[in-house]
Amino acid sequence: MGTGWCKNVAYDWRNSDPDFAAAWDSAIQSGTDHLEDIARKRAASRSDILLMFLLKSRNRERFSDRIGIDFSRATPEQVAAAFRQIPLEKLDGNTG
Repeated sequence: MGTGWCKNVAYDWRNSDPDFAAAWDSAIQSGTDHLEDIARKRAASRSDILLMFLLKSRNRERFSDRIGIDFSRATPEQVAAAFRQIPLEKLDGNTG
């Protein structure tokens, strides 16, 4: 069911009206909060995959599959030291 409006109108209002933009952001946040509530309930009762996604979103350092390191200003010695601290299974996904 359409509103009869072009979506560009809504984006134009959002870009030009701070009150409309705030209401938009609030609506998005409310919807996201509701989805997170549903996800937590499902993860707690029956979804290991969903549970892992929630854990990763809450504590990326502990539950992430990836390691992000910014080497843009690092010396070669700092890069080598950082790699020595990474557990081997984090580098290639294999433990053996």
